[in-house]
Amino acid sequence: MNDKESLLKKLPDEYYEFLYKTDMRRDPRVLHLMKEKYSLSVGKSYRSILNEYVELHHILPRFLGSNEYTRNYAVLRPSDHLVAHIILANALGGAHW
Repeated sequence: MNDKESLLKKLPDEYYEFLYKTDMRRDPRVLHLMKEKYSLSVGKSYRSILNEYVELHHILPRFLGSNEYTRNYAVLRPSDHLVAHIILANALGGAHW
């Protein structure tokens, strides 16, 4: 198991359950974008297709060594993005803020 996998396993189940419920990448209108690398233009594509403001969230936080790769982001509404960070802050003792 590589370091990123072990870091991902240390994050709380509540975090993953929340992301599973709120991640908008499974919407049929945007499934084709899931293979795209994280970028500002991909975020704009999601916003345009979904016709609402959404944000890209790093599943494994950048401060824990994540990068901009394809599967390391979730597409969340701003309020859900904040909740995801609050869950992480609680789990990590606020270390990422």
